[in-house]
Amino acid sequence: MLEELLIQLPLLEGRTSLDIPADFMEEHAVSLLVEGLRDMPQLRELRLLNGRMGRNDLSDLAQLEQVRVLKWLNTGERKRTPVGLFKMKNLQSLEIRQSDFRIIPDEIEQLLNLRQFRFQGNQTGRLILEISECLGNLPLLETLEISNVYIDQLPDTIGQLKNLRKLTLYNGERLYRLPETLGDLEQLDTLELVNNALHELPASIGNLKNLVALDLTDNAFEELPESFCQLEKLEKLSLDACRRLKELPEGFEQLKNLKSLKINNEALDYDKALQQIIALPNLEVLEILRFDDEPFSLPENVEEMAVLKWLKLKVGKMDLADFIQKISGLPALAYLDLHGFDLKEMPQEFLKLQRLESIRLSMSELEEHSVAKLFVMLGQLPALKRINLSRSIKHLPREITFLQSIENLDLSYCALGALPKEIFQLPALRFLNIRGCGIPAAEIQQLKIALPNCNVLD
Repeated sequence: MLEELLIQLPLLEGRTSLDIPADFMEEHAVSLLVEGLRDMPQLRELRLLNGRMGRNDLSDLAQLEQVRVLKWLNTGERKRTPVGLFKMKNLQSLEIRQSDFRIIPDEIEQLLNLRQFRFQGNQTGRLILEISECLGNLPLLETLEISNVYIDQLPDTIGQLKNLRKLTLYNGERLYRLPETLGDLEQLDTLELVNNALHELPASIGNLKNLVALDLTDNAFEELPESFCQLEKLEKLSLDACRRLKELPEGFEQLKNLKSLKINNEALDYDKALQQIIALPNLEVLEILRFDDEPFSLPENVEEMAVLKWLKLKVGKMDLADFIQKISGLPALAYLDLHGFDLKEMPQEFLKLQRLESIRLSMSELEEHSVAKLFVMLGQLPALKRINLSRSIKHLPREITFLQSIENLDLSYCALGALPKEIFQLPALRFLNIRGCGIPAAEIQQLKIALPNCNVLD
C-alpha cells in the first residue's frame, strides 16, 4: 500500500492538504514517504490517520518545512509522543485527537511558531496526562485545548502564554485547582473549564480583563472568589451543573456587560440570586434549570429586566399562570423555552405574551381539548413566528389552522403518524420539521406539493 501511495504523490503535487495513513510510517518507510512529500511545495496541512507504527520518533518530518498544520487522529496504542513532531519548526497548528499519548514532553518548546495546540485523549480509556512546564515557552500560542484526559494540575508556567486567547480544559475529572498564574493571561478572552473537579477558582481570575466568555459547567466549587466581579468585559457565563454553588458573589450585578447567563445549581439561594440577576443591566439571555422538588417562582420585579430577549426555564414545580403573568411585563422578551416543564393546563395568561416571536413547549400530558385550546391561543399572538413542539405532542388538532402567521414549525420526533389536512392551509409556513414522526412517504410528498414554498425536513 505504501508503494501505491508513493506512486500517486506526483499526481497530487498541487494539493494543499493530504491524508496519510500513519500505519504507513513504519521505521523503514518514513524517509521514503517524507522524500515524496518534500516535493509538494504547496502542501500546508498534513493529516495522519491512525498510528500503530512502532517506536519511530518521526524526526524526518522536520524536512517538511512547508507544512503549517499537522493533525493526528487516533494514535492507537502508542504511549509516547514521537519527539519528531516537535521538530517541524514552521508548524502553526498541532492537533492530536483520540490519543493514547501520556506526556506532552519538554520538546514542545521547539515549536516557536505554534499558534494552536489541541490535545484530546482517548474517550474509551482515559489516561493520566503529564504536561511539561515547557508548554509555557510558546510565545505565539493563541489557542490551547486539552480534553478527555486525567490531569491533576496545569504547570505554573501557563501564565507565560502572553498571547493566549482561548483556553479549554474539558473532561479532566482530576483537575481540582488551577494555578494563580492563570490571572497572568492578559489576552485571554475565552475560558472553558467544563466537567472538571475544580473546588475553587484562583483569586487572580479577576485579572482577566479581556475575558468575554467563561464556561464553568460541571465543577465542584461552593463559591466564586470576590475578584470574579472584576471581569468587566464578561458577556457570556455558564454555571450549569455547578450543584454545590451556594450563592453568587457579592457585587455580581457589577458584571455590567454580561449578556448571557446559564445557571443550574441545586444548592443555590435562588431568592437572593434572582435579585442579583435582575440587577444585571444588559442581560439578554437567561437559562435557569432547577431539578429539585421546591416550587419555583420569579420575583415581582422581574419586569425590570428591560433587555431580556431569551428565557429558558426547566423546573419541577411552578404556578404557570403566575409565571406567565410576571414575564408578560418583560418589554423585550421574544423567545420563551418551557420545554423542560410539562404543561398540565392552559392558562388564559398565554394571551398576554403579545411580543413573543418564538416559543418551545412540552405538552405530552395535555388532554386533546387542551391541545386544541393551546393552538387557538398561539394563533392569537401577533408576533409569533416560530413554534417548537419537538418530542412533545401525539396529535395535531384541526385548530392548527389558527397558526396563519407561523413561519417555522418543529414537530420532530413526535409520535404523529399522520398530519391533518388543515396543515395545507398555513400560507406563511416556510420551514416544517417532521423528522422521526413516522409520516408515510406518500403523505410527505403530497405535503411538499401542497406547500411549494415550505422547506419540509423529513
